[in-house]
Amino acid sequence: MLAVESMVKRYGDRLALDGVSLSVAPGEKVALLGPNGAGKSTLFSILAGLRHADEGLIRYHGQVTSADAPVLRRALGVVFQSPSLDGLLSARENLVLSAGLFGVDAAAAKIRATTLLEWVDLTDRADDRVATFSGGMKRRLELIRALMHEPKILLLDEPTSGLDEASYRQVWAQLESLNEYEQVSMVVVTHRSDEAERCDRVLIMDDGRLIAEGTPEELKARLEGDLLELEGEGLGAYLDTVQTVSGVTPVATDHGLCLRLSGAHLVIPRLMEDLPPGLVTAVHLRQPTLGDVFVQLTGRQLEATP
Repeated sequence: MLAVESMVKRYGDRLALDGVSLSVAPGEKVALLGPNGAGKSTLFSILAGLRHADEGLIRYHGQVTSADAPVLRRALGVVFQSPSLDGLLSARENLVLSAGLFGVDAAAAKIRATTLLEWVDLTDRADDRVATFSGGMKRRLELIRALMHEPKILLLDEPTSGLDEASYRQVWAQLESLNEYEQVSMVVVTHRSDEAERCDRVLIMDDGRLIAEGTPEELKARLEGDLLELEGEGLGAYLDTVQTVSGVTPVATDHGLCLRLSGAHLVIPRLMEDLPPGLVTAVHLRQPTLGDVFVQLTGRQLEATP
C-alpha cells in the first residue's frame, strides 16, 4: 500500500536519513523503533508532509507520488507526539473542524464525530472544552480526529507518550480494534520496545539507518536463552566470579549485571553461594525483549520505558 525507497535527508553536514526503505501492506501495523536521533521522527515528518526528502521515492499503491500529493494526503491520518488540539473548542468541534479541512461535508462530519466519540467512550464529554480533559482523554480524541476523513493509513508518533499504564492499554486496545475491524494500516514511531511488540513488523533504526527488520518474534529469536539480571552495588568488582560460575560474559547495567544463558534458573543458586552475602539485592529472570535486541545490535540501550 505504502512504500518508501532509499530515503535520504540531510541537515547541513548531518545525515538524518541514510537510504532508508520500508513498506506497509494493507492492514499491517509497522513499528519504527529507535532512540532519539535515530531518524524515525524525520521519516515520519516526511511522510506527514512537514519536510521534504533530499533523495528517495514514495509510492502509494505502486505509483510514485509525493508526500504533499492530494491522493496521499487523503489516505493518511496523522497523530503527532505533541498535543495539537484546540483547548478552547469542545471535543465535537475539534472533530468537525478537522473533517472540514479534508473536505468532509458538515452533516456527515457530525455523524462521524458522534460515532467515533462513542467508540472511545467520550460521548458524555463531547461538548466540553478540551482544556478540561485528562491526558488520556486528549490522546483518544487526537486518535479519532485523525480518523474523521476515513484514512487508509495512520501515522502515529509516540502515540502513548506521557500516558499512565491504564491509558496506555486503553489507547492500544482501540488501535488494535481499529486495525482488526477496519483494516487500517499503521506506522507507529516509538522508542518503547513493548509498544513495538504489539505490531506485526518492526524496523529498528539507529543513526539514520535501518539496522534490523522482522516480526517481533523473529528479532527476539536472535537472542538465545533467558536474560538473568542481578542488581546490587559493587557487582562490577565480581565480573570474573560471575563469568566463572555462569560460563558467559556478563554485561554491566545501570543497576548491576546482565547475563544471557540457557538454564539460568540452575545458575542462580550457585551464584548466590559464590558471591558475598548481601551483595545481590534483586534477581530478575525474563525472556528477551526488542530493547535487548537493540542493545545487542548497537551496544546501547533505548530510552527507559515510562
